[in-house]
Amino acid sequence: MRVVCTTGNHGRNVGKADKGRATTHKWDSYEHMIYLSLREILKKHTNIEFIIPESPLIIYKVQGHNIVQTHGDTVINVGNPGKSLNMNSINNQINQLNSSDLISPDEKIAVVCVGHVHTATTQILTNGCFAMINGCLSGTDPFAQSIGIFSNNPTQVIFEATEKYAVGDIRYVQVKGADNQSRLDAIIKPFQGKL
Repeated sequence: MRVVCTTGNHGRNVGKADKGRATTHKWDSYEHMIYLSLREILKKHTNIEFIIPESPLIIYKVQGHNIVQTHGDTVINVGNPGKSLNMNSINNQINQLNSSDLISPDEKIAVVCVGHVHTATTQILTNGCFAMINGCLSGTDPFAQSIGIFSNNPTQVIFEATEKYAVGDIRYVQVKGADNQSRLDAIIKPFQGKL
């Protein structure tokens, strides 16, 4: 199993001088600390590989296809699917990556995976790249409510890749209402304490 980790703005160390979403402190975040801890805890399991980059994005291969993964708060700006998507802008950003030193001149990016914007969607760009924009699992947390979002549908995008197709079957796992399904408590026991 390969676990690819990328950090975003949610776990950034706000005690740093740079309190924005700059890429320079991505790996000095709480997420990064968790990734490193999990890697060490699971080290005895030789069938698990953690890929933890010290960059705001990672390009890796799945079934021979190049996948770009980034949180979505920096580097690749996909817009907000809940409001507006500029498909031409996303296409041009992928074209810039394809012509950069980050990827071999005879290869292209097949899929770009981002999150951050909390609304799931999948688009095929004119350059043939799939834009996989993941949803969120946080629901209507206090931040969402502070910007006027009082309802959403927490969703995660799962897709398969085959040798022939970078993106095969796609599934949107919708978890709204999962907190009220007691049968799920048998899978993961709810935490009853205080944090």
